Amino acid sequence: MKNFLLINLFLMASLSLFAKSGYEIKVKIENYKEKELYFGYHFADKQYLKDTAKIDADGYFTFKGDKELEGGIYLIITPPDKKYFQVLINKGDQHFSLTTNEELSLEKMKVKGSADNKLFYEYMGFLSSRRPYADSLKNMMMKLDKVKDKTEYDRIDNLVNKIDKDVNDLQLKIIKENKGSLTAEIIRASRDIEVPEYKELDKKDAQFAKYYFYKDHYFDNINMSDPRMLRTPLLHGKVDYYLTKIVPQHPDSIALGVDKVMDLVKGNEETYKFYSVHFINYYAKSEFVGMDAVYVYLSDNYLEKGKTPWISKEDSIKIVDNAHALKPILIGKTAPDLKPLLKIDSSGYSSLYSIKSPYTLMYFWNPDCGHCKKTTPFIIEFYEKYKDKGVEVCVICTEVGENAVKKCMDSAKEKGLDKIKFSFVDPWLFTKYKTLYDVKSTPQIFILDDKHEIIMKKIAGEQLIDVMGKILEFKKNK
Repeated sequence: MKNFLLINLFLMASLSLFAKSGYEIKVKIENYKEKELYFGYHFADKQYLKDTAKIDADGYFTFKGDKELEGGIYLIITPPDKKYFQVLINKGDQHFSLTTNEELSLEKMKVKGSADNKLFYEYMGFLSSRRPYADSLKNMMMKLDKVKDKTEYDRIDNLVNKIDKDVNDLQLKIIKENKGSLTAEIIRASRDIEVPEYKELDKKDAQFAKYYFYKDHYFDNINMSDPRMLRTPLLHGKVDYYLTKIVPQHPDSIALGVDKVMDLVKGNEETYKFYSVHFINYYAKSEFVGMDAVYVYLSDNYLEKGKTPWISKEDSIKIVDNAHALKPILIGKTAPDLKPLLKIDSSGYSSLYSIKSPYTLMYFWNPDCGHCKKTTPFIIEFYEKYKDKGVEVCVICTEVGENAVKKCMDSAKEKGLDKIKFSFVDPWLFTKYKTLYDVKSTPQIFILDDKHEIIMKKIAGEQLIDVMGKILEFKKNK
């Protein structure tokens, strides 16, 4: 028994000595005139260049390295036109060759040394061979009248359905017989889920049931924790579509959608890290009104709960501090009162809450602000249109210092803001509006209701009249 174990150990050690390490991908393109090829890869929604290879005496371009590549879809790119074809990379399957022609034809692609790439190009070749015929049939159908030419239309439709069935059957066969291969995972991820018909429900209820089923099962066909998926366009494409097209575009719904994605990718550390950072950056930069609430949610539930240790302490502090500043002025929050506010003509003091109106538009501006010069005319137009319709305008000049009052007043007269009843200045920042309303720059616009609840903010000047009209119309029809 001891001798048997020693022999086994010796064989294992011998095999490990001959195991290929790193990667070596040889590419030959018949009649290709250029002397270089590029090697790149997908990562989420972007593509990156990995390496460059020069042609050798045998006409091959060789990409090689001592360390294995991360799995995913890589690209062989031809300069200068940047045409490309795809290469599948898996752990332990990184020594192979590919040969094609200068048109990079799928039908001419020959693969040696990689079963997964061979399978992938056989599948792609099958699709390519069926596509022209399917397209010609669909063009024929478009020229027919579905009623007048019913017999011919149905005949062609059956041929199209036969092609679709052939493709579907091949996809299912590859998925069943090649579990774990990247080809199978790519095909599976590209397939849409099957939604029940819910024939027992009336039309409206069936539509709702289908939507909720689709939303709940949208990711069923993709292994979100498969590390290879991050280096394909499939994962990020599905995540983006889910959060922008399927999930209702309300901050609370989006936050739940983000949680679902994060839960599904937590099985792979790199993917989890990527999306934790991606979502924070994405919603920090979002120009859609109200999406700062998602940013605050991510800060509260990921950074502050210690779920993102890879984000530097310095960056974490900045994100959390910024989220804390935004939290009191999210849409739906009660706007902080501002007092004492000095009237711009120095006739006395007042406060934000002293303004009694169904709606109040707050406008923070500065005499030297270039964007304010473009926005202020829209504020004046808005004021004239809505001043007799239950909408007040509160303008606050953000100039500070001993000359602030005069500078603000002179500028207000020049721009026409002085005629607005509630026009203020706070030269010594007694109200702390810069902190309370996170006024780091101007212009800043908020719309409040009669309870001083923030119902809209960060609106472009040219959109104000339209937005206010929709708010009033909504209230009227409520």
